[in-house]
Amino acid sequence: MNPKISVIVPVYNTELYLRECMESLLSQSLKEIEFICIDDASTDCSYEILCEYTERDSRIRLIRNPNNAGVGETRNKGIDHARGECLYFMDSDDTLESHALEKLYEQLHINQLDICYFKTYIHYEIDRVECSVYAKKGIISSYSGCCTGPKRMSDFLNNGDFFYYPCLALYNKKFIDNNHLRFAKLKIGEGGLFSISAIIRAKRVAVLDDRLYHYRIRSFSATTSLDAKRDSVFGQFIQYVEVLKLLAKECCPVASQALKQFLEQQVSKVQGHLRNSPKLAEFISSNLDADYERHILAEVCMPSKAYFKGFDSEQEEKILCAHTLIVYGAGLASLDVLCALNALEKEILGFAVTNKPLKTSLYGHHLYMIDELTGYSRQALVIVATNRCYHQEIEEKLKGLGFFQYIMLNIII
Repeated sequence: MNPKISVIVPVYNTELYLRECMESLLSQSLKEIEFICIDDASTDCSYEILCEYTERDSRIRLIRNPNNAGVGETRNKGIDHARGECLYFMDSDDTLESHALEKLYEQLHINQLDICYFKTYIHYEIDRVECSVYAKKGIISSYSGCCTGPKRMSDFLNNGDFFYYPCLALYNKKFIDNNHLRFAKLKIGEGGLFSISAIIRAKRVAVLDDRLYHYRIRSFSATTSLDAKRDSVFGQFIQYVEVLKLLAKECCPVASQALKQFLEQQVSKVQGHLRNSPKLAEFISSNLDADYERHILAEVCMPSKAYFKGFDSEQEEKILCAHTLIVYGAGLASLDVLCALNALEKEILGFAVTNKPLKTSLYGHHLYMIDELTGYSRQALVIVATNRCYHQEIEEKLKGLGFFQYIMLNIII
């Protein structure tokens, strides 16, 4: 008898978190599950840990890649080996609530869904210490009933809900196979492209209003490597190109509108990284295969009017020494400031504003209320990128929240 769910777990160098992940899987209240654990040529003790668990539970099927293939190809291998009615993609440094898969399977089975989404807890980790800062990750809004995938995708985009994590959905395997859905060969961004390709084809989706997952973000600090950033922006650009292709083939008006919404948001993310960052644009161009992709890249990189010309030497020194950077402001100058920081190879924690924002991201970074970031007041340098007529008001706000390291940029709009 085939299992109800095939859980696919790609594993690469997560020995510090893997036992916690596996314990949460083996303790699931639903028992008719197979666990397909695929070690992607780990160089730590991850494979040995998986061997231990394989001896403990016969439901675990262990596969080892001879060479590092990446998470996308590894998940594809799991799909090919899966025998379950449903597919679930687990990240090996995260955990599930013990009743998660039972609740998801019940919803998908009773309502005959192609995809059942659900909500998550977020745990930021800096130097192995978890941080409780509120994060706009995952699906935040509540949705009732079933509808088509394109309709729900449009709702997600309108509400700023982040639906791009494959680990936050249970998929009907027949739906995956019938639509020939597989993950792209990207180092970063393969999950988002898979999620878009799936939801746009789905006839019936629903959102379970329960937090069933614990999502750990380990790369949240400003020490993210340049290579990781390059791979991330490359993945975002490929997503943009591939969704353009989907749009060209789409005849359903609702699906077309949802794809257009995504493209409008995605192009601002890519522009935020690439404009005035020739090294990054050159890296992406050198990794593209087709001339039409390079043409799209050139269009995306077209310069716009500059509202900020650059940091002075004193400001630059402070920025280079800062552990964490926050850009205060989400207006016309924020893109110019982000580009200047990219030129210095400095990452930001996110953008911050005074009042609750209508959207949750800007140019590929989270958009917060400044009040939500007080946990970073001692370590963060805040770069105020607003019209200087608001400087006094913002300075008082920052001091009141405990932020005493900040730079007021001379911006007139």
